[in-house]
Amino acid sequence: MKRIVFIQIIVFFLSAAFGFQVNLDPSHIDVTMRSEGVERRTLTLSNSGKETVEVKVYLNDWTFEKNAKSFLPAGATTYTLKNNAKIFPSRFSIDPLESKSVVLSLTARKDDPDGQYGVVFFEVQPSSKSKNSGLSIGGRLGTMIYKEIEGKQKRQLQLTSSNIKLKGTLLSINLEGKNPSALLLRPKVTVLLTNDKNEVLFKSNLSSEWILLPRSTQFYSGSITVNKIDTNSHLSALITIDLGDDELMLKESKVILE
Repeated sequence: MKRIVFIQIIVFFLSAAFGFQVNLDPSHIDVTMRSEGVERRTLTLSNSGKETVEVKVYLNDWTFEKNAKSFLPAGATTYTLKNNAKIFPSRFSIDPLESKSVVLSLTARKDDPDGQYGVVFFEVQPSSKSKNSGLSIGGRLGTMIYKEIEGKQKRQLQLTSSNIKLKGTLLSINLEGKNPSALLLRPKVTVLLTNDKNEVLFKSNLSSEWILLPRSTQFYSGSITVNKIDTNSHLSALITIDLGDDELMLKESKVILE
C-alpha cells in the first residue's frame, strides 16, 4: 500500500534586495516500487527574480535527532539512496522568469533495503556579484525523497518508555520508541484521559513531529492544554499510536500529577 508521508519542506528565501528568488516543485517525492524497476520524477526550479542564477544539484542523506533534521554526504547512512538515485543535469543556469527541470531516476534492486531515504539539494548562487553588497549571496532548497519497496515489510514500533504528567491544565507526554525495521516511521499520536470509573475526560490528537528512521530510537515530546479535570480520582492515559498501513499500537499509563 502506498503510504503518503508528510515531508517538511526546506524553506528557501532570498531578499528581493539581491535581485533573485527561486522556488522548487515538488517539496517531496514518495515512491513505492516493486523489487526491480526504475521510476523517474521531474523536479522544477523557477527563478522569479531579476538576476540569472547558477544552480548545482546533488544528493544528501539525512538524519533526525532531538526533533531536528540534519544532513550528511550521500552514503553516510545505511538507508542511503547514493547507489540508487541519479540526477541529470547536475549544473545549469536559469535566467530571470525562467524555469528548468531535472530528472531524478530511482532504481530498485532485489537486494535493496526495504526503505531508502535522502534529499536532493539545489544550491543557488547569482551569476554575478550583487551591486548592493559586492557579495555573492546564495542558498539552497531541497526535495525530500522517500523510496520504499512494495510488500517487503510492515512497520513496527517498540515503545520503550512513556511518561504522562498533568500540571494544572497542561498535559505533557514524553515517549521513547525504537524502530527495529528498515522502514521509516512517522507515527500519529492520540491521547485519551479516563478516571477510575472509566469515564472519558479528554481526547485529542497531538500535533508534534515524531520521525523514527530505520533501526533508530527517538524521543517524542508533546504537550496540550486540557479542560480542568477533577484530580481526586485516579487518572489514566490511553495512548494510541498510528503507524500507517492500518497498524495501531495502544499503551495505557498512569498520569503523574504535579
